[in-house]
Amino acid sequence: MQEDSMLKRALNAAETSITAFVGSAARGASDKAVKIDSLAEFSECFGEVLDKYPLSHAVRQFFENGGRKAFVVRVANERFAEPSLSIRQQGLWALDQVDAFNLLAIPPLEPGKDIDVRSLGTALAYCKSRRAILLVDPRSKWSMPVSVLDPQGGIESLGLRDPNAVLYYPNILAASASNRGKSIACAPCGAIAGLIARTDASRGVWKAPAGVHAGILGAQGLERNVSTAENRLLNQAGINCLRSFAKTGIVSWGARTLDGADFLGSDWKYFPLRRVALMIEESLERGLNWVVFEPNDEPLWAEISEAVEDFMFQLFREGAFQGKTLNDSFFVRCDDTTNTEADIDRGVVNLQVGFAPLRPAEFTILNFQLKTASCSDDDRAR
Repeated sequence: MQEDSMLKRALNAAETSITAFVGSAARGASDKAVKIDSLAEFSECFGEVLDKYPLSHAVRQFFENGGRKAFVVRVANERFAEPSLSIRQQGLWALDQVDAFNLLAIPPLEPGKDIDVRSLGTALAYCKSRRAILLVDPRSKWSMPVSVLDPQGGIESLGLRDPNAVLYYPNILAASASNRGKSIACAPCGAIAGLIARTDASRGVWKAPAGVHAGILGAQGLERNVSTAENRLLNQAGINCLRSFAKTGIVSWGARTLDGADFLGSDWKYFPLRRVALMIEESLERGLNWVVFEPNDEPLWAEISEAVEDFMFQLFREGAFQGKTLNDSFFVRCDDTTNTEADIDRGVVNLQVGFAPLRPAEFTILNFQLKTASCSDDDRAR
């Protein structure tokens, strides 16, 4: 019994940088999520890197910048996000075949042609349902930094103000696959996903993929240069800029979500904070699935608390939270203060987890409702 209890209490951190790509390719199966661990695998399944297929450049830049695990869905046309496809797990919903992914990149289906705004909205809703982040690319008409803020065709026209979306500007310049010695403009989503994976591996998901060490490898330039003043305006609007400096080369210079514009005052302003929260949610949901077989009583609450406290303590040791003491860094509550007699009767356990991502003792709070063996059919269906 003791050994079984210890196994149940062990919680592992969920992966954080599995990237899903949806796009057009030269060949390969359509509407199927194919696991890809290298550019060579991509080329074997979907064809070589070609300028006419922005997806191929995005995947190349993903692996160039430190990406490790990807799933690629080849789609036939721009209707890949039509809701009717969800029933057959086609288009965007081919990703239902994947147990988990963390980042979604949808580069243009052909050079210079933006992904439809409605499709982006559908993709964002899908990301939210999967605890994933949508990497949004610049629009082709954003020829100057100021155009990103245009009330008519700028960022507000996309309707993507959400903590599960991020946007990087501008496009990057990369080596053409067809014309030796020339550069082409590429959507930054693949390079950014690779940078995120590299940062996660070296520093942790709580470290912003930004700053002098956040180089965009393989980039030969930027489609537009962003000045310090322009960067400040865009950053205040929740746009992450790519910058070029003499001493560092091309780097990521922002770490906000699209919900992170100053005027919104969101709790999810910063990209790393949102990703840490998603990681904790995913880890606990997966790691506490054994609760469904247990009676809803105080011994269960204590076991849940112990498991989650051990998990959070490990994150604390790795530097995920602010604060020098445990009390200033995180808390776990699963007791008679979170669970009422009515909850017990319904077979529902309420768990509350707080962590300090920015300043000691200033907690971001996550609430979980776990179903136990005595959970009613109505509550189990929720």
